[in-house]
Amino acid sequence: MGQDQRHQGVDFAYYRHKGYASILGVSVQSVLPGRIATAIPNSFPFGNMVIVETHFDLLPFQMTHKLGITNQESLYILYAHLQEEPDLQIGDIISHCQKLGAVGKSGNAGAAHLHLETRIGPAGKTFSSMSFYHKSASIEARQNYKLWRTSGIFRHFDPMELLSLH
Repeated sequence: MGQDQRHQGVDFAYYRHKGYASILGVSVQSVLPGRIATAIPNSFPFGNMVIVETHFDLLPFQMTHKLGITNQESLYILYAHLQEEPDLQIGDIISHCQKLGAVGKSGNAGAAHLHLETRIGPAGKTFSSMSFYHKSASIEARQNYKLWRTSGIFRHFDPMELLSLH
């Protein structure tokens, strides 16, 4: 808690897969249904990003039990480095497998990939901005970044654990 030293997500990419030179432009779909908690264009380090909140009531018992999610909490998934600015608004309701965008290389991405982070946190939180490591980042954007990444209020867990349950 309080430190931002490690990579806190999983990056999905490929090179020369099934005749494609890279993953750039491949559709990104929501893992779970929920509500848009943030849709931010061109923030650093995430680039074009979306966070989907899935409230306890929408999660299967096996998932809430295994991950220790209480009925006052939600599961949040961050999708980063999208190709285009999100065409979604905070509060939009989405279904699982709904298109959120396409894989890109926005933000600090050196190559096209999807960065996926997972957190468990208080239900109903939204982020109007989130950025860090850049002198143009507002105080609010920095505070939201620290709340998400280092406060401990949003508990990080390995995204692969979620994908193995789904």
